[in-house]
Amino acid sequence: MRKKIMVTLNDEQYTRLSASNELGDTDSERMRNAFIIYDNMKDLLEVIKKLKE
Repeated sequence: MRKKIMVTLNDEQYTRLSASNELGDTDSERMRNAFIIYDNMKDLLEVIKKLKE
């Protein structure tokens, strides 16, 4: 099932998203791929967080 959401970005965030051509061709594809990357790396982020403590 697909859900559509609305996301609000400030100018800097949108500029960075638009410049991330390696994540996809459209804004929605870039946002989706950025989330997938984050979701897949959350375990690594947790390990890094623990190492910083």
